[in-house]
Amino acid sequence: MEVEQVRPGGVIVCPLGWGTVRLTVVDGGTASGSFLATPSYFMTVRSNGETGSVPYPGDPQNPDERTTHLDPSAPFRDDAFPFLLSLVVPGTTQASDLDSDRRVIGCRPWAADGSWARVEGDSVRQAGPRRLWDEAEAAWRWWEEQGRPRRDRFGLTVDRDGQRVWLDSTDHLLPVVG
Repeated sequence: MEVEQVRPGGVIVCPLGWGTVRLTVVDGGTASGSFLATPSYFMTVRSNGETGSVPYPGDPQNPDERTTHLDPSAPFRDDAFPFLLSLVVPGTTQASDLDSDRRVIGCRPWAADGSWARVEGDSVRQAGPRRLWDEAEAAWRWWEEQGRPRRDRFGLTVDRDGQRVWLDSTDHLLPVVG
């Protein structure tokens, strides 16, 4: 559906990332609004026989390795940071590694383009065209600098030029981390 198909004052509610946004249409084919405060998750569109998720590619043979200061449980704690990751590091799937007490001790994000990362303790290994953990670290720094905002402080504007996600106001755009 195009925004122009909705009359001014009309409301569009749709999923984006790991959230749902409520947009109000104004004259000129622009819609803008905030994400709802409560989480919502939708099943990924999939073809018959597919799961809708990017299949795990397996561990690459020669990944780059370095240290990290971002805890591997960060993408699984709270609600706000994983929500932010879904917006600024899109197109990824992730899994957690758990210890015997079911605490997160590792994280493995991957993407369809072959990008892959594995974080264990303070070590991260990465391979592929994108450095997914670098992107997660950049998103974490930005989120911390903004005071760890909750999802309902984020919003979206859609017009003929595309879509822009913002924090608190339309002139405070989310960073591009990739």
